[in-house]
Amino acid sequence: MVTLSAELVDVLGDLAIDVREGFEAGVWAVDEGLSLHTAFTDNNVPRSSLVRSILAREFRAGAGRRGLNPRSGLGGATELYELNGNEYAVIRLRSAEQVGDELRVIANSGSTWGGTSDDGLWREIPYIFGCLVSQTSVEFFVAEVIGQSNAAVPHLEFGWTHRFTPPTPQDGSSFTPDDGDSLDGWDMPDEGDAYKHG
Repeated sequence: MVTLSAELVDVLGDLAIDVREGFEAGVWAVDEGLSLHTAFTDNNVPRSSLVRSILAREFRAGAGRRGLNPRSGLGGATELYELNGNEYAVIRLRSAEQVGDELRVIANSGSTWGGTSDDGLWREIPYIFGCLVSQTSVEFFVAEVIGQSNAAVPHLEFGWTHRFTPPTPQDGSSFTPDDGDSLDGWDMPDEGDAYKHG
């Protein structure tokens, strides 16, 4: 189990606040966009894509403001590349869901990362920056990826995990993510990346 340093966890906590605030300020535009054509509500793909776009943009912008190193990973995934002790943490932005007490992220063909650097001089440890999305808010956690399950629909298996607690609402209500709300396609290339590789 490889934990992130307390300093890096603190900065990621600040990033979580930035992304949450940016998402909550802009999520109204999702329904506005979906209302432009009835075909956009035939399934959840357009909503998922719009929500992912807002989260990825806020993640990259917030990371830059916080002195972190955002980059496009394999397949256009959005991730951070951060020194953690004598190793590098590769922290990938991914959609997640909560099933009972378990945090789940679906594994796919782009779910393998980490290992050693291209020149073989240091280890790269894979982590996810997981997003639990509701209609109007989002909650985050960071977790070390240690493998994949053997289930019919495989999901990532986690080692060290840290959950970023959202601020308690003033009116006493609390945020509970929708267990059935997941966003597909996190490892799909951004539109610009797709054209570059096409």
